[in-house]
Amino acid sequence: EGAYKTLRKIFPYDVAPIHVEIHNHIDTANGNANAYLLNKVNVFLYKAPYNSIIGFKSWMQSLLIHEFTHIFAFDASRGYSKVLRAIFGKPLVPFTTPNMTLPLLFHEGIAVFNESIYTPDGRLNGSYFDMNFRKNALFNDFPHISASNTYYSYDSHPYGGTSYLYAAGMIYTLYKLINKNKSIKVNPTGDLSY
Repeated sequence: EGAYKTLRKIFPYDVAPIHVEIHNHIDTANGNANAYLLNKVNVFLYKAPYNSIIGFKSWMQSLLIHEFTHIFAFDASRGYSKVLRAIFGKPLVPFTTPNMTLPLLFHEGIAVFNESIYTPDGRLNGSYFDMNFRKNALFNDFPHISASNTYYSYDSHPYGGTSYLYAAGMIYTLYKLINKNKSIKVNPTGDLSY
């Protein structure tokens, strides 16, 4: 409920209900989200280890903010998609949920950004993010933007690392530009999704 209320303040539309399914048969701290047919988040109930780049202090809060951000982003509809959704609901073909066709770098970028803004454990709050950027800057070895749009990572990053870190870095840079010299910070992810 807390994750939902936090995100509802920045997304200008409602996505309730979100079904949360808890799985205890997977030995990894992770989850996923899907907005086909209904809004559903799967949570793999396994505590993150102390060296997790996801974080281990508030891993469940971080996970829920991340996955709920996906639901909010996937489920946005207005204009033609809102009319079509009233007629057809949410079928498996995403013509009533057009955001589901957006690139991975958008979805993972805003999810990692939000987990980092609203929890102490978000990936942008750890040293892993800065370390990769410093390494890339030192060796002039930034991945091509196309590498941020796939789970198959840049050679020097773990599975999924490129889409999570570099896309979140792009959103974070946008956030800093928008909020330059402002006392009250504006989170752009809700408006970007809408």
